[in-house]
Amino acid sequence: MFTSLRGSFQKMFGGLTRRFASRSKTDRSGEDDLYRVTTGRYLCNENANMAARYIPFNVVAFHSIACSAVGAQKVTSMAKIKENAYRVFSMQFDNGTEAIARFPTRLAGPPHYTTASEVAIMDFLRLRTDIPVPAVLAWSSRASETEVGAEFILMEKVPGVELEAAWNDVSNLDRIAFAKDLGKLMSQLLTIKFSHYGSLYYKNDIPEALRAPTLLESDDELASTFCIGPMVRRDFWKGERASMKIDRGPWARAEDYLLAVAQREQDWISQYATPSLSDEPTRILPGSGRQPDHINALSAYMELIPYIAPKKTAQGAWIGPAFLNADVPKMFSVGSAAPPGLNLPSDPDNLAELDEEERNEWKKLKAEILTHKAFEFEIHALHLLLSAKALWERMVLEEVVREVWSIGLIPFNMALVNIFERWYDIAPGAAYVESIKYQHGMWQNFRSSMAELQNEFGLGPQGWVPGDDRHFEEVRAAIERKRQEFIDEQGHDEESKRIMGWLWPIRDTLNDGDIPPIPPLGFVEEQNQGNNVLSHSGSLSAM
Repeated sequence: MFTSLRGSFQKMFGGLTRRFASRSKTDRSGEDDLYRVTTGRYLCNENANMAARYIPFNVVAFHSIACSAVGAQKVTSMAKIKENAYRVFSMQFDNGTEAIARFPTRLAGPPHYTTASEVAIMDFLRLRTDIPVPAVLAWSSRASETEVGAEFILMEKVPGVELEAAWNDVSNLDRIAFAKDLGKLMSQLLTIKFSHYGSLYYKNDIPEALRAPTLLESDDELASTFCIGPMVRRDFWKGERASMKIDRGPWARAEDYLLAVAQREQDWISQYATPSLSDEPTRILPGSGRQPDHINALSAYMELIPYIAPKKTAQGAWIGPAFLNADVPKMFSVGSAAPPGLNLPSDPDNLAELDEEERNEWKKLKAEILTHKAFEFEIHALHLLLSAKALWERMVLEEVVREVWSIGLIPFNMALVNIFERWYDIAPGAAYVESIKYQHGMWQNFRSSMAELQNEFGLGPQGWVPGDDRHFEEVRAAIERKRQEFIDEQGHDEESKRIMGWLWPIRDTLNDGDIPPIPPLGFVEEQNQGNNVLSHSGSLSAM
């Protein structure tokens, strides 16, 4: 499964993303605080972001169920510890038991399917692997069937410290050791050969008409308990897609899965193409495309799919095409910086000529590459996948197709060019390739500038600002000053200033549908002069 097994596995070891630090903490109280985000605010689409993460439930009813599950009389503490796509609580009981409670918000995925699949995955892993998965103590995937009024999972609390909280303090040798240990655990997943692509469930949670006829490539006693059903990944259910009649699997071939994703996006763009919370600020850049451009691009991609999808592809425990899941956990992945196969990083020839800062940067990158390779070396099957021709190009292309409207056509077109450069017999004209490369450089420049802005102010996705209201207002005022400086310095007349305002990344992207197509802004002339693609037209570097 693309997200379910892999995603749940990573959650069990703590999130593999770093938290944003806050200067001050929020002091709010009341039962309603259990339902809503209280540790910060959003600079972008705030009302929509808060509403999407609001999850009310009957606290008394849940306490009763939780106490019954752990043999306690009373809940002594229920502390909120995470509040993004899931509301997560650390619970303590009067008998000394501790547990973790998880409530999915509507950002987590489709009702019923998300919780049902997650519970089935955890049980399956406990039965088929040595991975230390916490036991599920109580759960409900149907909000209307309990007095709690919401879906939930109550599970064992795993002792220890979250990896994300300790990672920066871990030595390079310990990081390598951890990567090897994690690789050994995950290698067990690659030995499981599912018969179809989709999501894992208990059989009694999925109608027979939606199940794959078999579970594994070989007979297995677990086939009487588990099944492969519709894909639970959120991009199949986001927004209007939840009510559309689209192919959510399960699929017998990788090619069928790829076609289903492309057809799904083409149908949605044709009928809706509405703004969403997942839209990137860069999607309004010149070259990002309007509806007809996206539809045509996806049609071209679907013609390419038979060349991208291997005729035979091993399946791992993600229940998805393994060639699309041959990746290293993000916590210690260096992407294309890692040498291929069994190769290790070698020092650059000009190492002696580098200054101290450059040598330190190389030493840091080299240590990160060694951690990345340590994980790879523990999974022999992963070596076979990583040796596939144009693997990286195929993985990137499939990922951008899932969210092509939200991110725009620039990265999609560049992913196609990367494929074309590996397979010259289907390459477009050279001028077209250079144009796409140029637009992609512009897109990367904007994303880098966005990252700098986020780092400067400690922002998370959607302009998330951790801390209290006072801190939020301070950050908002400082960013507004930056925005005005940017517009004044980069805008040469009223029209260009208006365009610079549209391009500012910290904005309510849900209103982007009102923005007209942005003109090229003279990028071609700058390319011919060899300048930075955004040095005079929309650069955020002035900040």
